[in-house]
Amino acid sequence: MIWKLREYLAKRALQKNLKRVTKGNLTVIDSAQSGCVLVNYSDVSAIDIQSIRNQFHSLYPNLSLQFVTYIKSPKQADAFEQKADWEVISKKDLAFDLEPAQLASTSYDILLDFTNKEEIPLLYLLLDKQIGIRIGSRKAWKEDMLDFMIQSDEEQDFNYLAEQMVKYLGMVKGGRTD
Repeated sequence: MIWKLREYLAKRALQKNLKRVTKGNLTVIDSAQSGCVLVNYSDVSAIDIQSIRNQFHSLYPNLSLQFVTYIKSPKQADAFEQKADWEVISKKDLAFDLEPAQLASTSYDILLDFTNKEEIPLLYLLLDKQIGIRIGSRKAWKEDMLDFMIQSDEEQDFNYLAEQMVKYLGMVKGGRTD
C-alpha cells in the first residue's frame, strides 16, 4: 500500500518535472564530454558496454559514458554493484517520492535511453534539467521526454540502437558516420 502511494506521488512529481524540462541544447552535440546510458536491469546482460563505448567514441573521442540501472531489491543491488562500469540505483537510494538521492549531483551532456519499460527512478534521471540532450528508442510512454527518438523493433539489439543513435547524432553534428 505504501509503495503504491510512493508511486502515485512520484508520477505526479514527474509530470511537474516534464513541464519544466527544456528541449535539448544542440550546442552540446558538438562537444559532448559526459554521457549517461539508462538500461533496465532485465536488459543488462544484453548490453555490450565496450561496443557501445567504441561506437560513441568514434563520434566523441572524449566522451565518458556512465551506465545506470535500477534494481528494486537492495540485496540484488548489493551483489550487482561489484560489476565495473555500472552505477546501480536501488530501493535504499530513493527518497519517499522514488527520486534517486544522487540526482542532485548529476550533470550530463548526453543521455542515451535504452529502457524498454517504465521505471520511475530512471524516469527521474531522464527528466533531469541538467541533461543537455536526450536520445532513446521510440516508446509511447516516453515520447514527450526525449529530444531524439530512434524507431527500433524488439528483434533488433542494443548495438543496432547505438549505431542508429551515432548515425543520427553524426548527421546533426555534421560529421560522417560511415
